[in-house]
Amino acid sequence: MSAIDTLLDQLEQMPVMSAVALELVAGCDGDLTVTALAEYVGRDPGLAARILRVANSSFYGLPRQVSTIQDAVVVLGISTVRNLALAASLSKAFRGVTNDAFDYMAFWRRSMMVARYAALLAAQTRQLAGTAYAAGLFHAIGEAVMALCLKEAYATLWKQHSNRADLLRAEQAKFGFNHVEVGMAAARRWNFPEVIVNAIGYDEGICCEPFCAETALVYLAYRYVAREDREADQDMELACRRLGTDWVTLSRDFPEKSQIEAEVGMMLHG
Repeated sequence: MSAIDTLLDQLEQMPVMSAVALELVAGCDGDLTVTALAEYVGRDPGLAARILRVANSSFYGLPRQVSTIQDAVVVLGISTVRNLALAASLSKAFRGVTNDAFDYMAFWRRSMMVARYAALLAAQTRQLAGTAYAAGLFHAIGEAVMALCLKEAYATLWKQHSNRADLLRAEQAKFGFNHVEVGMAAARRWNFPEVIVNAIGYDEGICCEPFCAETALVYLAYRYVAREDREADQDMELACRRLGTDWVTLSRDFPEKSQIEAEVGMMLHG
């Protein structure tokens, strides 16, 4: 048994990801109807209540209060409610897990930011926005898994390395594997679609064959969220070219980060 398999066996400690989340991941861009989505979400009363709270918040400014998930789907749209449900389900799976050195709230905030921008980029490049959102949401799930299973030994390392490349090297040196490998292995255990598994290894994917558009979208979203400006570097432009476009075109109509941060904050705390 490999070291990663041994680590993942400890995932039994983690609350099981809800059936709703697994179904939404499996059918990210399938023919999901208003009725079917409302039925999925309705199976988890806690999730349904959370989505209604978010939908009725001042952030969305709905003209009337919605009292059912079906109404929320009709008013907000299938993609918005699906993304809300997926993000809430994933963060719920780790809720209650405590680790003083690993900032789970910051982790989910960054993951949801990447997911949101990946979906925006997908819409602009005519890719599947639902798949891109899920891929972005799970892009760094290996970090959360390692923090859960390795506790302080990993969390301390995580705090010391804010640069992702440095963190990967430090993980490899200390544990013999890194969070990308752990994330991909965990996603396969959860039976996630291979396109999402591949996107977790997004750093390596922009130059690999066969090319995976979702991998490039997650890469661009992550790099953009991590930057303090709207400029692109050489690697980001390479990813854009592989998508058949350029960064200026893609980012021209991006909402301000503060707007997306507010949206993510509502999803986390609503």
